[in-house]
Amino acid sequence: MGFGNDWARGFIGGTRLRHAGWAKLMADDAHGGCMIPMLTLYHEHDEDPTMRPKPIGTKQREKIN
Repeated sequence: MGFGNDWARGFIGGTRLRHAGWAKLMADDAHGGCMIPMLTLYHEHDEDPTMRPKPIGTKQREKIN
C-alpha cells in the first residue's frame, strides 16, 4: 500500500466518527462524487476482491493521489 492508500484509510475511518453527515454527502448526487478518489484508494487493496476498483493507469492515479 502507498501513502495515498494509508491516508484514505485514515480519512474514511474518520468519517465514521460523524457517520450521518458523511453518509448524507456520499448519497448526494451533486456533491458525493468528491468522495470517489478517497473510496478508490480505500478499497484498492480490499480483502474482498469484489470491493476493489478496476486497475487504473499512471496518469489517472496521479490525479487521485
